[in-house]
Amino acid sequence: MSYSICKADFYYGAFLSVLINNGINPAIVELGDKRNIYELTTDNGAYKVYTKYVVNSKPKDKLWNVIITEKESDEISRFMDINDNVLFVVICAHKQLINNNTEIAILKTDELKACIDLDCNINKNFRLSIRKKKHSPYLSVYGTHRADKVDGRDNAIKISRQRILEL
Repeated sequence: MSYSICKADFYYGAFLSVLINNGINPAIVELGDKRNIYELTTDNGAYKVYTKYVVNSKPKDKLWNVIITEKESDEISRFMDINDNVLFVVICAHKQLINNNTEIAILKTDELKACIDLDCNINKNFRLSIRKKKHSPYLSVYGTHRADKVDGRDNAIKISRQRILEL
């Protein structure tokens, strides 16, 4: 039997490699083309992890836009309703992979809900935006429910680029 490796395998594999290299042993719960679900147990607790990846084709652009469809938003809502300690992970990559140009954004449930309103019945397609600012230890996160700026002031949620080490 032969198996061809799809693009998603590289991104999810990179996430798993970072976890394992940091002493975290994940269990794969469910695989998919557009997302994977994992269970993680660390010294700080057990987590259910919903992962997606997004690819930016512009090598100098440090903004990743994750599109969440109506079907995915319903799935994420159900996932958060039935699980405790949920993390939403986005593997932020570039089309051309080079050293240090991929980020892993790890959002807690309240941070995700602050950026996208999963209960909104008007438009069930959402955008989650993740921006890396040069030399910043944080990623800025905003979306369809949260503007990046309000009255000219930064309104994005700041999440540590090292959050994976805090699990």
